[in-house]
This record gives sequence, C-alpha cells and structure tokens, in this order.
Amino acid sequence: PPYYMTGLMEMDLLGKVYYEYSLPGGYHHDVYEMEDGNLLVASDNFENGTVEDYVVEIDRETGEIVKEIDLTKILPVDDGDNAYTTKYDWFHNNSVWYDKTTNSITLSGRHKDAVINIDYDSLELNWIIGSKENWNTDMHKYFFNPTNPLEWQWAQHAAMVLPNGNIFIFDNGNNRSKTIENGVKASENYSRGVIYDINTSDMTISQVWEYGKKEGSYFYSPYISDVDYLSDNHYLIHSGGHVISNGEVSNEPAGMTDNNVLNSITVEIKD
Repeated sequence: PPYYMTGLMEMDLLGKVYYEYSLPGGYHHDVYEMEDGNLLVASDNFENGTVEDYVVEIDRETGEIVKEIDLTKILPVDDGDNAYTTKYDWFHNNSVWYDKTTNSITLSGRHKDAVINIDYDSLELNWIIGSKENWNTDMHKYFFNPTNPLEWQWAQHAAMVLPNGNIFIFDNGNNRSKTIENGVKASENYSRGVIYDINTSDMTISQVWEYGKKEGSYFYSPYISDVDYLSDNHYLIHSGGHVISNGEVSNEPAGMTDNNVLNSITVEIKD
C-alpha cells in the first residue's frame, strides 16, 4: 500500500543523509537501535497477505536483513480481537523495544490491546500484558494476574522496558473495551502514560504509576502518541492525536470526519 515507507534514512540535524535502507516489506511506526548498531525495524511481509505483524533486524553497515520475526508464527491470529481488528491488519504492531537484560523484544499489538514479549533467540512467546478477554484459554498462561486494582491498556502505543524492568506504555484507551458497543464515549474517555511492575516468576502485575487519567478527554488521543523515559521519575508523555470533530471529542483520526481540530500535547513530568 502507498502509505508504507519503503525503508529508512539516517541523517543529521542539518539534513545530510548518511545511509538509506530499502526493505522488501517497507517500514512503519518504529525502529530500535541495538547496542551493536544494528536496527530492529517494524516491517511487513506482504506475501502473508497481512500487515504490521513483522519485524526485521538489519545490519547497520550493509543493510542486509539478518533476522526476521513473523508474528503469524508466534501468536494465534484470531485471538484477542478488538473493535479495530481486520484479517489484513490483525495485530497492528506499533512499537519495537529490545531489552538486553532479558534478551527479549517487546511489541505493541494495538488491535489486540496486547503488549507482548518474545525471547529474541528462540522467538518463543514469554508473556502478554492486557485483558484475557477474547483469548482462548490455552493462551491464558502467558497473561499476568493483577496484585492491585489496575486498569489494562487499550489500543496502546510505545511499549518499552524501563531500566528497573518495569513496562512503560502509552495507553490510548480506545473504548476501554473490546467493543464499541460496550465502550466509553470519547467525550468521557482519557489517555495516559502507565507503568506496570511485572513479576515473570509468578506471573503477577501491579500498576505503579500513571499520568493522564485526571486530565480527562482533554488529554485523550485515540491514535498515535508516545512515552519516553528521561531518567528515574522523569518522563515525557505525548498525547499526539487529540481530535475534536464538529465541536466534540472524537474517536476518529483527523481527516476521517468533518470540521476537525487536531491537537498534540506533550507533558514533561519529574518527581
């Protein structure tokens, strides 16, 4: 499709291009620079007949693909669906993060309301953060059990592993449900940055921090957005797709409805 970039460019702040990487499956959403300089890229394998469910590692110097991760071989395609899932775009990965401590890769499946973690050598699934709803029972062993009252993330972006092992996510919050019918209206909804503390030994999870819920629909972005770690207790929370359509907060991206006003809000929070 024309909206997928064919590759990546590496340039300085003055616009000088140093490298260009062309990929058979193109590039979308995210890229992660590994310690050795190689790049983990959110890509596609169009031969599968699906999109946004493929990750490749490319050699920084040669541009050669040295590893391929095909999520159709790791996850059940028909499990965990939310209101936005299609056969073509069943997972919708929108972030890539490699954690050296656990030698694992963390990905964000927006159309499953699921953040997943995969062993980087074996490519076996380690765990899933999110609601078990719509997942077959044989997959439940990969989910965490809450130890305190928490809210799951919905249609999230930007999943990352913090230095202490906690998981930092931008929870877009779409519908706060698997369905639109049972969902929260955009005018009553919110987005947030949220941090979960996970224990992979006993598969428990607790929510330890959030920002955005108290801001209400002013901070609600049903798409895009980001979180970033600056240092301990010092974060950026980017609500990148706040849309007002015909005077009301909207669930639709800008351009999909009439009389749009689009806003982008970045908040720096320390201590």
